[in-house]
Amino acid sequence: MLQGVPGLAALQADFPHLDLLADWSAEKEHWQRAFRPKDGLQDFQRELVIQQSDRDIVDTMVRRVRALWEDLRPRLDWDAAHIRATSAMLDELAQAVQTVPPGDNPERLRLWLSLCVQRHRIALANPLLDFDRLLINEAFPPAYNHSCDQYLGRHSFVGPGLVVLSNWRGGPIERRELLREVLPAGATHNPALSYDGRRVAFGFCDHSANQNERVFWLYEIGVDGQGLRRLTGGSNDRLETVDNRATVRIEDWDPCYLPDGGLAFISTRNQAFGRCHGERYTPSYTLYRMDGDANSIRPLSHGEANEWNPAVLADGRIVFCRWDYINRHDTVYHSLWTIRPDGTSVAHYYGNQSRNIAMITQAQPIPGDDSRVVALGTAHHGWSAGSVFILDTNHGEDGVKPITRVIFDISFPQTSDGAWDWRGAPAAANTPWPLSGHYHLCSLTYADPRNDRRNPDKAGWGIYLIDVFGNRVLLYHSPSISAFSPIPLRPRPVPPVLPSTLPAKPEDPNFGTFILSDVRRSRQTFPDEPIVALRLNRIHVQPTNLVHSTSAVENEVVKGVIGTVPVAADGSAAFRAPSGMPLQIQALDARGRAVMTMRSFTFLQPGEEQSCVGCHEPREAAPPSSLIRPLLTTIATPAPPAYGGDGQPFDFDHLVKPVIDRHCLACHGLGKTEKDINLTDPYNVLVPYLKLAERNKEGVPSRPDDYFARAGKLLPILDAHRQQGRFRLDEAEEARFIDWMDLNGQRNDYLRLPLERLEIVPAAEAALRAHLNTRFGEAVAAQP
Repeated sequence: MLQGVPGLAALQADFPHLDLLADWSAEKEHWQRAFRPKDGLQDFQRELVIQQSDRDIVDTMVRRVRALWEDLRPRLDWDAAHIRATSAMLDELAQAVQTVPPGDNPERLRLWLSLCVQRHRIALANPLLDFDRLLINEAFPPAYNHSCDQYLGRHSFVGPGLVVLSNWRGGPIERRELLREVLPAGATHNPALSYDGRRVAFGFCDHSANQNERVFWLYEIGVDGQGLRRLTGGSNDRLETVDNRATVRIEDWDPCYLPDGGLAFISTRNQAFGRCHGERYTPSYTLYRMDGDANSIRPLSHGEANEWNPAVLADGRIVFCRWDYINRHDTVYHSLWTIRPDGTSVAHYYGNQSRNIAMITQAQPIPGDDSRVVALGTAHHGWSAGSVFILDTNHGEDGVKPITRVIFDISFPQTSDGAWDWRGAPAAANTPWPLSGHYHLCSLTYADPRNDRRNPDKAGWGIYLIDVFGNRVLLYHSPSISAFSPIPLRPRPVPPVLPSTLPAKPEDPNFGTFILSDVRRSRQTFPDEPIVALRLNRIHVQPTNLVHSTSAVENEVVKGVIGTVPVAADGSAAFRAPSGMPLQIQALDARGRAVMTMRSFTFLQPGEEQSCVGCHEPREAAPPSSLIRPLLTTIATPAPPAYGGDGQPFDFDHLVKPVIDRHCLACHGLGKTEKDINLTDPYNVLVPYLKLAERNKEGVPSRPDDYFARAGKLLPILDAHRQQGRFRLDEAEEARFIDWMDLNGQRNDYLRLPLERLEIVPAAEAALRAHLNTRFGEAVAAQP
């Protein structure tokens, strides 16, 4: 039967290193498992997905190969006879497909194989494949199948690493390992190619260390295998960390060459942990940069959770994936953000209010396209394996309109909307590299990457050419190890260098400035009452994986109030804010309650001036001329709360409980439990009266009065007690209650008893006992 497949023998002779028949068989079996009509999806061309009229995948395949041919034919360097012969062959195959009945019969299989042969010949003639050498990374998938654990050195396997392929378009393939004799046995991942095409930066993990001591550092080498240079972790690396913490082993990976000659990368130097991993060693890691050497390393992002895969857009900004779960679902919001190479102007790019796709990563700009990127839609509870799609933010920064699938048959994993999750056909893609809007390289497997959390398929990944018509063509596969990160070895245009907007010597490097045109300019409709102030909160990262938080909301993010700033009559505000930390902003009413809350975070670099139009306004919004110069021209400094704190973690037991002890225990404690309410230990008693953003039940996007003090029942109860003359809270005491409610009922810090609170201050103890003696008597005051 195989002898009846035109061109098969010649194709196998040209590609002796590829088991084409096995690949085509796996593809056909995959499509048969996946085969059913798909509706409700925004694909490149709807006629190229499976149709109701298709009897099997062969019917669909005819249209896809024809679409590929029609797209490439005008650009092929083929003579007229060759073009006519190919067109005639495709016509003949299309007619035969309609004539031969579907089913498991030799003639139908012959048609499938014939279409595969023609597809391979046509695709490999693509003028975009005009490069002789292809860089890949031969490696095993990580040992731990999770988005946050996948890149840690302790979960890596030894592999060849960087490999340069020559003659990959036909003939005896040449394979050259760049690291074989220059580095010890170890693991390599996520290489980056310099814009001149001469150097490769990559993460490397030396496996001579014990497993839990293995870490990735950054290296650079020429594409000729010469000039190996260690970039991080060497003698000139000061290994500086945030707040000088040392709770996480420093690791660096995901390098990205910058147009200004620097290098962006991902690092654990932020020394923090994700909040929802229990006591597992799963640190967070964020975006950093370096210039000429490791002495210049500094953070670009001051994120609270993990970040991944920086790349440079056509306009010179860096795009990267950021996990953002500040009182939001902890699994489905891993969206794309942008930042300038100096760390200023961090901004949402796509997906922060879209549950689907759950995680968007590995974004790369499409050559010659100013607005589109290709990216990978993947899962939180899995390593970076999923489906490739094109994102065009000209159609919005959330929702399905900006999305165009490149791979029709592979699901976006861990989504909540069935229309976006094609189940039943395990397969996955990884590390897409765009050649144009229509054609992309990627790594792909037909094995289920989620089949074993701690042991994914190790050798199933090969390098493919894929297109928006639904075709895929195998370019390289090793039977012993997987291949990732295909990058053509050739120069590419350098995006513009964005000059730094930061002052060379900021007046106070501990601060920057926010300028807001109109707080009421928003996607949401605000209540018809004044917004008089903004509350600025510090978001605290979790410094260790050994935490004992007792807040009512599971995995609650710890916050502290820095202070409030006034809002002018026109809705504008201008104020200083601490630099180098994640910040949250809340819009307040006249009573100091949050009307609208940023359930996300932003940050400032030292001396940065960051402007925005409104509160959750569309990214593309421009301020009307009347708002360009706000009334508030004076830069305000946040007024700290009366109870102090300076952004330190809000602690219910130290700030709210003393007020309750003072005003409430006479009726609800010390042996008296009026209405069966005992406030001796008040936290859990009061929490049911709060409107909390509970874990994974939070609404998105934020809306006025959706949670917190204005939405809960507790403040009206306190107001009723005051009106009845039962007690009277002064303004500072009420502020403690309101701030606690607006911080989502947080109980305390990640560590319930930080060391600085273990020391008893004698004067404070004496004052407390004197007050207790006056209020409750000597017996109570003398208690331990």
